[in-house]
Amino acid sequence: MKQYLYGATVNGIQGYIFRTDKLVEIAGASVLVKQVCEDLFATMLNITSDELRQQKGLLLSAAGNIKYLFTEEQHDDVKRVVREFPKRVVEFAPGITLSQAVVTFDDLLKEEHLHQLEENLKIQRNKAGSVADFAEQIQIRSRQTGNPAIEIDHDKRYLDKEVVAKLKAADWEEINATNNIWTDFYGRQVLKKNQPFDLEKICMTKSIDYSWIAVIHVDGNGLGNLLMKTSNTLGKDFAVFLPKFSRLLDEATKEAASNAFSTTKKVYKFDKKMEPARPIIIGGDDLTIIIRADLAVYFTKEYLMEFERLTKEKFKPLCTEFPEKGLGTLIEQGLTACAGIAIIKYNYPFHYGVSLAEDLCAQAKNEQQDSPKQSSLLFHKVLSSFVGDFKELKDRELTIRNVKGEAYSLFYGPYYLHPSGDKSNIGDLLEKVKSVQGNNALKSGLRQWLAALDDSRRQADILQHRLLAKHGEAKEFTFLAGQKSTDTTYVLEVTPIADWLTLNSIN
Repeated sequence: MKQYLYGATVNGIQGYIFRTDKLVEIAGASVLVKQVCEDLFATMLNITSDELRQQKGLLLSAAGNIKYLFTEEQHDDVKRVVREFPKRVVEFAPGITLSQAVVTFDDLLKEEHLHQLEENLKIQRNKAGSVADFAEQIQIRSRQTGNPAIEIDHDKRYLDKEVVAKLKAADWEEINATNNIWTDFYGRQVLKKNQPFDLEKICMTKSIDYSWIAVIHVDGNGLGNLLMKTSNTLGKDFAVFLPKFSRLLDEATKEAASNAFSTTKKVYKFDKKMEPARPIIIGGDDLTIIIRADLAVYFTKEYLMEFERLTKEKFKPLCTEFPEKGLGTLIEQGLTACAGIAIIKYNYPFHYGVSLAEDLCAQAKNEQQDSPKQSSLLFHKVLSSFVGDFKELKDRELTIRNVKGEAYSLFYGPYYLHPSGDKSNIGDLLEKVKSVQGNNALKSGLRQWLAALDDSRRQADILQHRLLAKHGEAKEFTFLAGQKSTDTTYVLEVTPIADWLTLNSIN
């Protein structure tokens, strides 16, 4: 019997959501992406979004991606979806472009079919899309996007269809809220008055002159490889396993984010009148969130811990339901994830911060040789207007070269949730930051030591000796260690001191 594996993906989802630095538009864009993948796609099947989640054919509906398995009896349905869904998307959420593909097969669903679908979607993404918003040259255009304007807001801004749709999506009613991102994140009734609609408002939850925010991007490790192995292990049962696995993974991601934020709230006891965070993407194995900078590392640590625990807990029933040899060893330990944290000023060009967070996440994965990869994070505080990839940034801002030709690295990460050997520990990082935080004399001495390292190793060693004699806690510090990064071109030693001072500077 023929089956049709349908896939759709929002093209350039990060670009669509983060092409503005206005938080209200970012929030509205994230709502629209979620609604396209859930509510709007459900209407194509003449069901509700709640009913969609219970469909056996639903393999994935999260983070701008849809995968649905149609049967031979649903041949007309898949044709109608392919024909009409892109038009519905453009009308519902102007600015979103959709790529679609279908893989037809007679056999059972296998990982190779998912792989073929992804290849077909890549081909579709490379094709030029049609322009849906034409206008005469005389028409006034949005200064922000260059598209034809249809409204003027209270600030005399000319708004195009895309911005209007984003603002409308962000302006939800409390009684009948459609923004499930909030309930996914907080796990309770959401009060509109407590939600920040401006990046500066997030900063002001700490103090009126605080100006640092963090963009956190988290991605699961080895998911594609895991699906390939489970497909080979389960054979005909893979088509039954995959939708259940996807739903449980989605639940684990949402619960992990909600639990991590609740724990962070209890520990830091921040102002209840305004939330210091704005979730943007929560689904599948992905998380993207904007949060006040001083909370970022602690929140990420809690999220990684909860993600590991919940995936392990939720996958247990699958091991019982599919007791085939080998499945338990693949999923019984749950999943791990890596995170990138870009710390920026709230008025810094926002899309650069998002790009840096993704780059840091990828770097955290690339730095480790473990298989499977362990949960870890990397963070960086942007102190200049320099824009480039992280490799270039590491050479430019995280390397000390003194006049004697000595080179030292300030890149001490990634920081691991469960370290072994010489790997850095997230918990130890937070403890060291805490021990330095209340001691201004020690902080000043550590800054002087870093400055001396830029001059000569001998001078740095003299200052280190003084610090050890004056401050007892410094005896537990690592000032210099052997290079831990995979990139050991010319730097042989690395220090964590800069990371401690960086986190202290935003607390």
